[in-house]
Order: sequence, then structure tokens, then C-alpha cells
Amino acid sequence: MNQKKLVKLIEIARACGQPILNIAEQDIDLLPAEIGTLTELKELNIANNQLLSLPPEIGNMASLEHISIYKNRLTELPLEIGNLANLETLHLDGNLLSTLPLEIGNLTNLTVLNLDNNRLTTLPKEIRNMTSLESLYLSSNKLLNFPGEIAAPDRLTNLEELNLANNGLTTLPGEIGNLTNLQMLSLSSNPITALPKEIGNLTWLERLMIRKTNLAQADFSGIKFESADFSGSNLSNANFQGSALKGADLHGVNMTGADLSNADLSRTNLEDADLTGANIQNTDFTKAHFKNTRFTSKTALKAATCANSAIAGIVFSQDDGEPSPE
Repeated sequence: MNQKKLVKLIEIARACGQPILNIAEQDIDLLPAEIGTLTELKELNIANNQLLSLPPEIGNMASLEHISIYKNRLTELPLEIGNLANLETLHLDGNLLSTLPLEIGNLTNLTVLNLDNNRLTTLPKEIRNMTSLESLYLSSNKLLNFPGEIAAPDRLTNLEELNLANNGLTTLPGEIGNLTNLQMLSLSSNPITALPKEIGNLTWLERLMIRKTNLAQADFSGIKFESADFSGSNLSNANFQGSALKGADLHGVNMTGADLSNADLSRTNLEDADLTGANIQNTDFTKAHFKNTRFTSKTALKAATCANSAIAGIVFSQDDGEPSPE
């Protein structure tokens, strides 16, 4: 869409007082300053275009509640983005953003912020001021850390979903435990080597995804991880003593040498998992799914509870002649 036609479309939208402007997939590479005259517009969709930047006049669109700017080529946001006090959802995924303006923290009514698939290396601590935020998506960026200040006490208390998958995180700050309303946390495909004990404070957590990570020798003792997805991770020599992993996906997990004593692994998926040398004293495998699952021996497995589990799917590295446990 050429600029002349786009300006005309904006003028018509203003004259008609229409609440929604959808100009997605129009091969637009420049948004004219006239966009700022749409002060009554509620929803703006300019996704799937070729935008390199946004005009500062976008900050005049005080009535905006929803913006979709995903799949463009934005490298930065104007400071005036912080003027959109009524904004509730902001979709910026699939751009080229490496930083965010501090003013983004002024969006205190924002409930959804999607920044997946950008080039972010840092996050401003001002995000903690978005007290209405429920969903924060940050997967597939270049983040090396998640600032503890963002999760300061009594800040993001409404946050339910946090996606940090596919970044460069090696650890999480203890302040993550302050996000007590969190229901989904994804840390998959990060070089993360440890999780803070405070993650155990996330008692509302329903989905914890830590796929394809290296958490060897991590200490998870006593932490509740029900319905977690650890598939493809290295958990060798990790300490899960007394932990709850009920319903977790442990497909292909390396748990050699891990301490699983007194842990609840009932209903877990242990297909292709390796528990050779693991301490499974009093471990509960009730109704667990075994297929090509490796244990040291039948004798070792006798120390665990395996009621209603598919014992036939187990492979023993040592044949001690003991009968399979019931």
C-alpha cells in the first residue's frame, strides 16, 4: 500500500470514528505521522508488514487498547509508546528489537506483552511497574539473565504466564519466587544449570517446562513439580529427594545417579529415561509409564512402589536374577 492511499485510509477512519483499523499484510514500510490523529481508535493491527520504526505520533492514540505489530522489522520503539495508558495487549513478536525503552513500564493497564522472537539482550527493570500484566512472552531472544528487580515483591502479582524459553539463561534469580500467581513457566532450551529454591513458592504453578536443559547436580529436594515437562533434559546426579513430580513428562531424561528417594513420580512418563544408579528408595512409581526405561537392577527397583505400572517396559543394566517387583 503506497503512502497516499494509506493516509487517505487514515483520514476515512478518523472521519467515520471507526474503533478498529486493520492494515495487516499490506507491504507497508512506513507508518505516516497522520496515524496519531486517530485518537479514538481502540484497536490497531499492522502485523505482517515491513515497518522499520514507529512514528512518535503513535503516542497520541490515547484510546488504544490493543496493538498488533508482530512480524515486522522494528529495531526500536519510540519513547512515546509509554503514553498509551489504556493499552491492554501489545504484540511485538517477530521483530528485530534488541532493547526496550524505559517508558514501556508506564503501560500499567497492559495484560499481555508478547516479545517472542526478537533480539533482546536486556530487559528494563521498569517492566515491574506493569502491575496488571498477566502474560509475558520472551522466548527466542538473546537474554543472558532475567533481572531480579522485575520480580520484586508486590509488583507483578497478577502474572500468570512467563515464557523464557530458548534464550541464554544460566540461572534464575531467587526473586522468581515472588511471582506467586504464576501458572505457566517455560525455561526450555536454555543453558540453565540450577533453579533457585524459591521456585518452590510458586504454589499455583500448573505447567513448568524445562525441556532440553542441563540441570545435572541441581538440588530440587522437597519442591513440587507436578505436571512439569523435563523431557530431553540432563538431570544426572540431581537431588529430587522428597519432591513431587506427579504427572511429569520425563521422556528421554538422563537421571543417572539422581536421588529420587521418597519422591512422588506417580503417573510420570518415563519412556526412554535412564535411571541407572539412581536412588529410588521409597520412590512412588504408581501408574508410571515405562518404555525402554533403564534401571540398574530388579533388586534396586524393589525398593520403590510400582503399583499398576508397565514393568515390562523396563530395561535393567544388571541381571541379578531377582523377580520383577509387583
